[in-house]
Amino acid sequence: MTDEIKALEEEIAIIQQTLQEKKARLQQLKSEAPPCPYSDILSSEEVVRYSRQMLMPQISMLGQVALKNSQVLIVGAGGLGCPASLYLAAAGVGDIHIVDYDEVELSNLHRQILHHEGDIGVLKVHSASDKLRDINSNINVVPHHIHASSSIVELITKHAYDVVLDCSDNAPTRYLLNDICVIHNIPLVSGSALQMEGQLTVYHYKNGPCYRCLFPTPPPPHTVTNCGDGGVLGAVAGVVGVLQALETVKILTEMDGVLSGRLLLFDGSGTNFRNVKLRQRVAECAVCGDNPTITTPIDYEQFCGSKAHDKVVDIDMLKDEENVNVQKLDHLLKEGVVVDVRPELEFAMCRLPNTVNLPYARIKTNKGLRELKEIVKSVKKGNSDGIFSTYLKEDIFVTVYVLCRRGNDSQRSVKYLRDNFPDSSVKFDLRIVTVSLWEIIKIHSLTFVFGVWIMCKMSAKWVWDPKSFFTLQQRDTPPACLVDSSLGQHKYVKLKGVKFHYVECGSRDLPLVLLLHGFPDCWLSWRHQIPVLSQHFRVVALDLKGFGDSDKPSSRKTYRIDMILEELQQLIISLGVSSCTVVGHDIGGLLGWCLAHQFPELVDKLVAVSCPHPNVYRTSLHTSSNYRWLNFVQLPYFPEVDALREDVKIISKYHKHLPPHDTYLEAYKYAFCRKEDWTGPLNYFRNLLFIEVAENSRTIQVPVVLITGDRDKFIKLESIVKSTDYCEKFHVKIVDGARHFPHQERHQQFNEILLKSLVKKKSVEDGGLERSASKGIVNRMFGAVSSTVKYGNSVLDTVHKKTNGVVGKTWFPVEAVIVPHLRRAVASILTSSSCQTVFNGNGASDESNVFRTHLEDIMEK
Repeated sequence: MTDEIKALEEEIAIIQQTLQEKKARLQQLKSEAPPCPYSDILSSEEVVRYSRQMLMPQISMLGQVALKNSQVLIVGAGGLGCPASLYLAAAGVGDIHIVDYDEVELSNLHRQILHHEGDIGVLKVHSASDKLRDINSNINVVPHHIHASSSIVELITKHAYDVVLDCSDNAPTRYLLNDICVIHNIPLVSGSALQMEGQLTVYHYKNGPCYRCLFPTPPPPHTVTNCGDGGVLGAVAGVVGVLQALETVKILTEMDGVLSGRLLLFDGSGTNFRNVKLRQRVAECAVCGDNPTITTPIDYEQFCGSKAHDKVVDIDMLKDEENVNVQKLDHLLKEGVVVDVRPELEFAMCRLPNTVNLPYARIKTNKGLRELKEIVKSVKKGNSDGIFSTYLKEDIFVTVYVLCRRGNDSQRSVKYLRDNFPDSSVKFDLRIVTVSLWEIIKIHSLTFVFGVWIMCKMSAKWVWDPKSFFTLQQRDTPPACLVDSSLGQHKYVKLKGVKFHYVECGSRDLPLVLLLHGFPDCWLSWRHQIPVLSQHFRVVALDLKGFGDSDKPSSRKTYRIDMILEELQQLIISLGVSSCTVVGHDIGGLLGWCLAHQFPELVDKLVAVSCPHPNVYRTSLHTSSNYRWLNFVQLPYFPEVDALREDVKIISKYHKHLPPHDTYLEAYKYAFCRKEDWTGPLNYFRNLLFIEVAENSRTIQVPVVLITGDRDKFIKLESIVKSTDYCEKFHVKIVDGARHFPHQERHQQFNEILLKSLVKKKSVEDGGLERSASKGIVNRMFGAVSSTVKYGNSVLDTVHKKTNGVVGKTWFPVEAVIVPHLRRAVASILTSSSCQTVFNGNGASDESNVFRTHLEDIMEK
């Protein structure tokens, strides 16, 4: 018994000693262990607050600490920014900065859930910041009341943001945020919502693509719709905003599955989500590429051609007296017709009594014009003091007033109605019009005559040599020069459903020069000018619609001059400029003249190459060497077939300056080796013959330079001189030894003339011509020239008869010898300093002396 007790006591002593040793070891380990990293970072309150998400292994304590230590910038406190910031604040993102320039409006409240009725008129950034602090007092919220401009650049540069959220709804801001985030290596979470659809992706995350990789050039401003115009369901914006917050949390906590290189599409109508794989990062991207060309922010509003906000920019197309204020509202509803041009949905929301709804989009159609005509004819009373007065057959004036939501569409409608309403008694500012009925009948009659004549000639050739007549070499691969990128970047832009191809060269910071080729040609026409001009300008060489690699619609209606001019207008705007210099050859020159008349604000200077004014061109057609062919092409189908005969012989005929089998000649033949390649170009001639510039818009203020070859058989001396009647500032330049393609035949001389005309601004003292009150001098000068030629021919007729035909008229062809000298003389007269005294109002004696001196020089030659 005693031994057992003793043994137990010894065992207890040993255990107690072991326990003491274990306690000492535990104390030692505790003293040597590092402190817990979370004990001082997350408070007990924060652990409780975020415990539900910290229980997730994807977040845990480490992820929550990462969220607390993160800085996030949210650009836009609207439909996307509100739900995104709400969930980021609730998730515990420690530092949230919000950028917005706007105030809370009543129309915001259905989707911008941070703002309440009491916040109307308050800055959005302050309203949002207050709500976020109420949700989570542990985070830091910083409001920034600034526009998306250089201020954002400074903000992002100053703060090392971990993620930037693009919750804006305009193109300039998207490009700005993309570029600055790439430059500072910050992921960009970008979302958008419109109507029932939403999109979401993450740019520039772990070698993923950036916004410019997908959209290197901005869309035309008129193709972009914001929620203020197209509408949006609040819940759709909420879905996208919440998903932006989700992607941000995944980036900050380094989760997998971030939406980089993929685009999430949400369709609220069917509640469908779809993922689309995006292209990889582009090595040639201007911002994130291997050799970036954009390393500092640029002027994004100019680049995109639109403002960096969603506020409506008021246009000013009408005179002050043509705008009606609300004080006259009661009077308007009693007299005349009030047309509401808002869309039907907006008209159904609210309307004024006794108004007629005719949306602007429908007004621009023939059906809309007919509807308005019937509406006007149904009204039997009114006055003639309105914006748009329409004359009825019963000699009763009915005034048509136009209203819309913001005042812009109503002005556009008035302008369009003035240009197109058939029964107007007012002389509207219509610039490009259709020729008279008699002219149309004459053209169609000659079309039949010359069509039969040319087809008879074709039939004779076919009977004589059918094998060569139907020869057409198959060309499947474009020559290298057509796709060569050494002259510039080949780009495409879609305008009004038509894809346009163009080649661009030169810095985007330089003034724009738009090159419009002629017939039969393409952008390659300017191969000698692009390298020279790109040293001083940003050069864009366009393939006109129907030519080259641009789309080739077959309908003749799509080549109406108004449609072509609108497309050129949109092209210039889509290139990010407000105006440019237009250089056009042949058809391109005609389009340049019309563009300067219709949209003078878009044209800084016009250089017309081998192309007189459209009115002069049309009235002088009967003297042109290709008059019969121009009438023949009015026929359908046959001209296209004729153009393909003998292996596209017409190409060799027009491009005589190119030797056979020349690389560029083969390139042109490839561009016109199919029947559909001819329909579009011929449609230009089928429409241009029927238009002219209206008399009330004859003179243009745009400086004009006309360059022509001294041997051009298509452009008569008379046409050059008469074109001065349509210009305030006019220069003539003659290229010696050149025919109809001076820019290709004598390209060095042409380039020198072109650069002097564009780079150096010429004043009147330098040789510029400004038209004054003495308008008849040009016609009197040409009269003297014409009389000289006629006199020479009459003398030769007499000599021919007196010698019984021994001396032929071909021995001394007066026009062939004298006219080239006359061209240079007239150009010299038009640009000489002595001629300026005549144009400044001096007497006829000065005019006679100046012209007689030049005429004597001609006769000596």
